[in-house]
Formats: sequence, C-alpha cells, structure tokens
Amino acid sequence: MRSIHTGPQLRPPSSPAALQSATLGCDISHEDSILRSHGGKEVASHCYIGKSRILFSSVSSHFSSALLLTFFARTEHAGRARLLDMRYHTQYNVLEDEQNVQLHEYKSFETLKQASASAEEVLQRPSEYDQAGGHLLRRFYFRALVGCLGPLVVTAYFIILWRIYLAPIDPESPIAFGPPGATWIFYSWFVVGVIGLNLSMYGMQGVEAGMMMEPHWQAGDGMKLMMHANNTWSGPGGWMKTIKWSWHLSRRAGRVKLPAALWFILTLPSMFVFTAYPLSGLTMEMTQGFLRGTRSNVGPTVTGFSYANFNERNMDDAFSGSRVTWTNALESRISGHGALYTPQGFDRSQHSFLQKLPTILPKDDGVHKIFLAAQAENPIEGQVWGLLLQYNCSIVDKMADLRILNTRNASAVRMSSLGYTSYQTSNETLGIAVQNQTNLNLLNKWVDNMYAVMETGYEMWPNKTASQRMMKEDPNAVFTKNTACYFNEAENITGDYPGIDQEQLFEVVLWQSLLNTSYGPPGIQGPQYNFSLDRNISDLYGAYNWRDFAIDNTPPAFRNQTTNMPLRPMSAIGVQCKASSSVGTVSLNGQSSTYTNFTRTDTPINIQTARCASRFTASSPSLVMPKPGSEWLSTLFSSAAAPPPLYAASVTSDTDIDANYGYLVQLGYLQAEQLRVSMTRAYAAYAVQLMFNGGQGYTSRDGSHIGFQNPNVTEFVRGTVITQGVMPAAIPVVLFVAWALVASVLGVLYGFRRRWSAILDGYAMFRLGADLSADEKARFAACSNTLEVEECEGLGGVPGLVGDVTGEMWLGRIGLVRGPRAEKGKMYE
Repeated sequence: MRSIHTGPQLRPPSSPAALQSATLGCDISHEDSILRSHGGKEVASHCYIGKSRILFSSVSSHFSSALLLTFFARTEHAGRARLLDMRYHTQYNVLEDEQNVQLHEYKSFETLKQASASAEEVLQRPSEYDQAGGHLLRRFYFRALVGCLGPLVVTAYFIILWRIYLAPIDPESPIAFGPPGATWIFYSWFVVGVIGLNLSMYGMQGVEAGMMMEPHWQAGDGMKLMMHANNTWSGPGGWMKTIKWSWHLSRRAGRVKLPAALWFILTLPSMFVFTAYPLSGLTMEMTQGFLRGTRSNVGPTVTGFSYANFNERNMDDAFSGSRVTWTNALESRISGHGALYTPQGFDRSQHSFLQKLPTILPKDDGVHKIFLAAQAENPIEGQVWGLLLQYNCSIVDKMADLRILNTRNASAVRMSSLGYTSYQTSNETLGIAVQNQTNLNLLNKWVDNMYAVMETGYEMWPNKTASQRMMKEDPNAVFTKNTACYFNEAENITGDYPGIDQEQLFEVVLWQSLLNTSYGPPGIQGPQYNFSLDRNISDLYGAYNWRDFAIDNTPPAFRNQTTNMPLRPMSAIGVQCKASSSVGTVSLNGQSSTYTNFTRTDTPINIQTARCASRFTASSPSLVMPKPGSEWLSTLFSSAAAPPPLYAASVTSDTDIDANYGYLVQLGYLQAEQLRVSMTRAYAAYAVQLMFNGGQGYTSRDGSHIGFQNPNVTEFVRGTVITQGVMPAAIPVVLFVAWALVASVLGVLYGFRRRWSAILDGYAMFRLGADLSADEKARFAACSNTLEVEECEGLGGVPGLVGDVTGEMWLGRIGLVRGPRAEKGKMYE
C-alpha cells in the first residue's frame, strides 16, 4: 500500500502505551482511540466488543496538530485484548518528526481488505445498531426562551415603571407626587437591569452558536472566528479587544480588516442595552414628595371660608383687610398648602407665579379662571366649594378704547380738593365717579407739588330701572334686599347676577399735575424731577386744568392774583380692567392643582343684609381704595411700589438741624404701567381676603374661626417618591425596545434550531476540527505560541463555518468547514 506524506505522521506504536504520542496534543490512554489512514482518504472503522462499540475515525493527514479532531469512547475492560490485537493488524501511516522522515509500514492485507469492506458496508448500508451509536444535534429550549423573553420582560418592566412613576409627573409642578413603593421600585430597577444585561448575553450566546452553523452568517476564517472567543461582542471590554485586533490585522494586511457580519449583528443589541441601562438611571431620582392618602370620615382640617360660613362677616371687613395689603404692596399669598387651582388643560408652565408654593398671586399681571378653596397643610383632592374668579388689566392709549369713560360728561362740576361725586350715563346702566385731590391748603396734603383728578367708570348691576322696580315692590328693599353678595333675594326682579362667564368692565383715568417747588440757597442743586410720561391719553390732555382748581380754592379777595397764574393742563393716563367671579363646587386634582366640573352653588342667604361678603366684581378696586373724603393719591404710588416722595431738608449741611422746616416733593408722575399694576394688586388683595381672610384664621369682627374639617376631600401624606431625572425616559425606552426586538427576533429565528453546542465556549472550541491543506498547516504551525492571536497568520486559512467535516457519510462530525452546512436531522459523533 502506498503511503502519503503530508507532514508529521503517526508512528506505529511499539506498545499500547505508545498510542499516547499519536494523539494531537492530548493525553489519551491506549484503549481510547485509534487513528487509521486508508488511501489518503477519511474512513471510519468499527468493531464490537461484547455489547460495546468503538468508532475509529481516521482523519486526513492534513489536520494540524493544534486542532482536536477525534471522538473518544471508553470500552469495557473485558474487550481491551481484542482491541489491542486489532491495532497490531491494522495499517498505520505514521509520519516521523521533521528530523527523521522515514516510512514504516506494517502490512496486513487480510486486515486491510476487511477494513475496506467494512468501510464500504458502513457507507452503503449502516445497520440500525450503527445508527444508534450517533447523536442528533440538540435543541436548547431554556436558553432560547430566556434569550427571547428576558429582554422583553426587562423592557416591559422599564416601560411600566416609566408609565406609572415617571410619565404622570408634571415637570412644572413645584412639588413631587407619586405612587407608593418608590424606594423598592427605584432599587429594584437596578437589580433588574443588571439581570437584563446578563440575560442579553446568555441568550445571544446561544444565538451565536446557532448562527455560526448557517453559511450566510459564518465567521469566514479562523481569525474572525477567534474574534468571537470570550464573547467580544457582548460588552465594551470585548469591543476594545476587537478594535485592537482589527487595527493589528489592518496594519499588517494594508487594508481594513473587520470582524464578520455576525459579530456586528450580535454587537448591535448589546450596544443598545449597554447604552440604555446607564441612561435609564438618569431618568429618575428619589425625593421627598407626597403620596395619596386614605379618606376618613372626618377629613383633614382646612383653613379658609366654607359654604356655611362665607357670609359670617360684615361687608366692609374684606375691603378693609385687603386695603392694608394693597396699600403696602404686600404679597397676596394663598393660605395653608398654598395651592391655586387652574382649569384642566391650562398650561401652568407659562405662568411663573404657579411654579412655587405657597402660591402668591401675581403683582403685575392678571389671572384666568383660578379657583380658590380652603387649604390643608398638605395637598388635597376631592369635592370642594370655593371661589372661581378671573381678572386682567390693560393700558389705554386713546379715548376710543374706553367703553365707559368715553361717555363721561366733560362739563361736570369740578369740585374742590378731596371731593367726590358720581353720575350715571347710557340710560343709567353705567356709573362714573370723580375724585380730585387739588387743594392748595396745607391740610390733608400728601406732597406740596402734585395734584390729581381720577375718574372711574363701572357697569351698574342691578341698573337703576331694576332698582326702581324693586323699590316699587318693596319700599324697604334697599334695607332688606341684598344684591351685592353671592345670593340674590330679588332675582325675580333683577335677574341673575353676572357670573364667571359675564365679564364686567372697570376703567380708570388719572389726570396729574407735577410742579417744581424746590427752593434753597443759590448754588445748591435741588431735586431732580422727571416730567415725562411713557404712555398717556393725548385725547384727554387738558380735560382738567390745575389753575381752575386753584381759582376755586382761593379766597375771593385773592382771586385776581390767582387768575394771573399760567395755565397748567393736566396729563391723563388710563387703564381698563375686566373681571368676573362665581362660587360653587369643583372636583380638585391635588397632583396637577387643577379643577373640573364647576357647578355654581350660591352661598346661603343671610337675612342681615349688611352681613355678607361682597362679590368679586370688576369694580372691586374702587372699594379697596380709600373711601371718599380720604387722601387717595399716595396709595396709588405705594401700592405700585413706586418711588416714595423726597423729603427736601431746609438746611444744606449735615451738621445743621432741620427743625422740621423741610418739605415733601414728588419727583415724577405715576406712569401708566404703575397704575395698571396698582389695579391688578387691588384685585389680588381682595381675592385672598375674600376666601382666606388675608391669612388670618378668624374674622375681624366676632372672632369666629374659619378653619373646619372637610370630609369630602383626601389629604396627601409626605413620603418618598420617584421624580424625573435629567434624561427624558423616552430615550432609553427606544433603546430598550430596539434591544428587545433585535434580541427576540434573533432568538426566535436561531435560538430554537438544532446545533452542536449550547454556546461557543472553550469546550466547544476544543472539540472543533478543520480540514487544512499542507500549506495552511505549515502557516499555522509557523506561529509561535508566545504571540498574540491576531499575529497568527495561519488562522486566516482556517474555515469559519461550523459544519459537518465528514461530508455525505452517514455519521457526521462537527468541525470547521468551508461548506456545506450541517444537516440538522443527521446523526453526529
């Protein structure tokens, strides 16, 4: 028989123990395996010892000594003698080492013929007993299920966490709300996330093993196959290692060398989850907030007026209390927890005063349909009764924009200082009041150099006609029928009072005259005046003239001197306001500070007509301002926080004593914007006083308390909640969904297929073999064991497809091949 020399061959064993040197780098006992060559082709021999079968797989001499290509079997001790006898009667083609290449042949023609006949018989008609000795490729259901369901479960967990704990959070809310269990949910996510990372790799390892048996996804060569070792696709460490390999290979080859497409497919879901998981930690934080409490039969204690005691005060109480707040430009603060409720769907983020608690009504702007209700110390929700109101003011630049004061009587009698008069226009449906502060004497003056006239216009309800009908029906109605509060005893005559949807108008026009009355020693600079107005109503300039008031207020003996005074037309500024209100019940949402389902519910009728709270109407500022006959000009300046008057001392040295001979001078006009701010603050002050008594827990007249227990609401309790972090949750959600979809689809497509091993681990790599040519073996053998794997050029010739190395033989063996793919229904060693 002719021997084929393709490299180092197996030496015929001089003894049974000598077979150990014939194995490829493995320590195998003499009865474990026999390598047999026949005509340079791969055949299989078998023998039967008792009830045991030993399969002898003879492999091509092209196999590298670094790859393990044999299947091992253990036999019973009783059959060892026959096994040894066969070894000595079987031909061996053994190649010496590189220093001693000499062919030793042990020929036994009878044995050779028998072996050939056995091989042909096995190939043609394998017996049922022979087929039973092989194994089908296995399915790994548990790993496949984990790979498919694990990412879906982890992703679903985060999505549920997002929708329940993060999505309902209002980012503009000044306080945090949340469901209970925030601490457990917060920390459990990090545990679930870590498990998810491992589940991702656990499932994808099985997918990798399954995909490597498909020609389309094969690694390509041994070098790229080694890039899959240690699951380099599964994390940053492996990615860095692969980049290093690619750089070394590209530099050596002179062109870019990248891993196989399979490596990138497996890397994709790993990158998704490795990016999503740390980002998910930035989407949530733990903080102190409020948890929904449980409703009790008693209810929490709230502070503020209720339906039952809203009218338990005199009509002037609310005005006098709000006058203090307004005059001194104090904050109109909501009592208790301080929540101010807006309609559902209202964009609270556009209003800065809603971003802090307790809420303070804006000093320089109006509000739209806010609801005020008695407050507890913590947020509440449920059915409550309270006050719904709105107001807003704007500057008027021309008389045509006025709707009430454009009907003013320009020839009305000018009164002396601190005077007050009023009249009606437009068929007695509109009212106009005139106040002036123009006296020249030293009594009741604010400053010596400023004079003013103010006209206010308002819509009358009930109008004069309705009032006359009411008086005709009951001559004492003016004393017994109240139409100014949140009930109407004469509704059959006057009709319903204007509610929240019937805004009324209130207009203010202020004429001012500012004089330079400074005096002092020559060379001493006096106060600096500002005689400019940013905005004014030019149509009304000169409608009042300060000299006319001076003549009226001058004694007859001196009027000739006053007549010679120059004309001083007064400049006008104006503001138009709108307001409306109603009382009733709403459903409160304590988390969003919003209300729904407003139902008007008037207060109980108080038979004492002077004992109730006047409605919040457009003309409320006229009742907040000082009463007629009082000095009022200074309150317009102070309520708008305008610069106060300057005290001009009568001395020029800091060491001299003034002895109260100085004087107060106003250095500038009240601007139109300041007048607008003054009016909006009057509305705010009255609203807080009307519902919360200015923050006092008792009324000013009888000392009765306004706190009560409300069984219709539930109070939130303090606790730990999850709030939104710096990262929008939608970003990691998208990444988690992408990870789950890719991992699950790959798991379904390849995880359940039959394959040779659960994963591509060290044991699987140890068992794989490959058909190599002599040149490929030589290149592989030339690599030093001390070099890095990427420096072994021989790996480039190793096949990268996990397939059947036996070809069409009935009993297959898994190894690295160039094709074709392994048959999934075939038996394998």
